[in-house]
Amino acid sequence: MRADQMDEAASADEKRRRGRNFEQILYRMLTEADLAPRIRYRPVGEEIDGSFFHRGKVMLLEAKWTQRPLPASSIYEFRGKVEGKLIGTIGVFISMSGFSADAVDALVAGKVINTILFDGDDMQAVAVGQIDFRVALDQKLRAAAESGTPYLPLRDPVSGRPFDIADQATGRSATTMVLVEGSFDALLIHALADELGPAAHQLEVLPAGGTFNLPVLANTVHAVSSNPVVIIADGDGQPQAVRSRIETGLDTAGPGGSRQASILVFEPTFEEALGVLEGFAVGRRRVLQLDRGLLRKRVRAANIRQLAVKNPEVQRLLRALGLDR
Repeated sequence: MRADQMDEAASADEKRRRGRNFEQILYRMLTEADLAPRIRYRPVGEEIDGSFFHRGKVMLLEAKWTQRPLPASSIYEFRGKVEGKLIGTIGVFISMSGFSADAVDALVAGKVINTILFDGDDMQAVAVGQIDFRVALDQKLRAAAESGTPYLPLRDPVSGRPFDIADQATGRSATTMVLVEGSFDALLIHALADELGPAAHQLEVLPAGGTFNLPVLANTVHAVSSNPVVIIADGDGQPQAVRSRIETGLDTAGPGGSRQASILVFEPTFEEALGVLEGFAVGRRRVLQLDRGLLRKRVRAANIRQLAVKNPEVQRLLRALGLDR
């Protein structure tokens, strides 16, 4: 169920066929979960609309499988549909190709959270049996209600290790939760651990889908875990403003007193500060996402330990990840 398995030049018939298969898989999954789905399939744009019944409430559903991550406009359109229904109605938006950073941030910055998001990796976790769809719904709904995050990743997209709230609550594992902006950043963290590790403790990396969701996601993790949290963000020319926004968004009032998180802001971007990529280039980043061997070579060539001597933020990163030995 990966969105990148279909070529961009695929014919309309091929896309419709994938859409029909997607519809059947989704309907079967919801039926097996006893969620009483009603699905209206629209082949144009490979889009599925419908609803299902969960814990006494009807939830509106929209599912898309496009070539590229969905922008904020798609989310706003669906949120408007949800707002026009019975008060308290919740929307579930599934995008197999993921969401752009502005899409997640737009929901976080909005006044009301009435929509929760599933991406392709979330659905893959459900498909392979790592998590039951109803449990996934409960986790995402609780995180949205308690912390205000519309997007809670179900697992580390690189290692595939599930973010199990029940397990985290026990605090049994020596785990550091690393929150990053996107999936490429997650790949980069694991490449660092592979090249410079092993890390002193287990690293669980969760992409927030955008800068605004970083502190909100951190609040969700803090609510269920005493494990240390590391937040990594791009400065994008305004590193102090980014750091201030993250600090302001962190919830410091809760059981056990102040909740601490290590905040690392790299200027202008995480990958550029590490010398892995020069200049923001979607194409070059995409190549490294698809070729993890090449990414590791870039990390090796960057000589991160030498870079840490010159850059205090890189030094703090290696210390926070347990890679400073």
